[in-house]
Amino acid sequence: MKSNRMVAALLALALAAAVSGCRGKSRNEMGGGPPAAPVPGEAPGGEQPPLHAPQPGATGCPTVSGEYRLAFKTTCGSNGWGWVDVEQSGCDITANMKQLAVVKGRLQGDAANVSLAFNFPCGGSGSGLLTVSGRIISGSFSGVQTGTEIRCCTPVSGTFTMTKQ
Repeated sequence: MKSNRMVAALLALALAAAVSGCRGKSRNEMGGGPPAAPVPGEAPGGEQPPLHAPQPGATGCPTVSGEYRLAFKTTCGSNGWGWVDVEQSGCDITANMKQLAVVKGRLQGDAANVSLAFNFPCGGSGSGLLTVSGRIISGSFSGVQTGTEIRCCTPVSGTFTMTKQ
């Protein structure tokens, strides 16, 4: 009787050791069978997707639409400030800086290559780069102006900063 209990106890210990060695995983989970089908939302191999993976429905660009206070300066001696409404459709943005130019571009992350159409009286066009950091959109540009006023010149370059209100 004692030997049956001893054998049973040893078998129980051996079974406990085997179960703890596989941490409660089945034979398939331990690699002893065909691979399991991935669980929805998990990467192949049962791993979680990386944390930096875009979430479903994410646009990949920040929301920047709204009213901003503008400050700008050009190499032609023109500088000023005003109010700008930034419009956004998806990642495409448009800002009519009435005192300077209409700026259009497509955000890729927090930056965009932009085109400028200089407003009256200067006319002409240019290109530049803008970046978004929190409530501030800042950028630099260069181009050609066609107007004859003293504040219009060719070539022209400058900077602008828009602060969300």
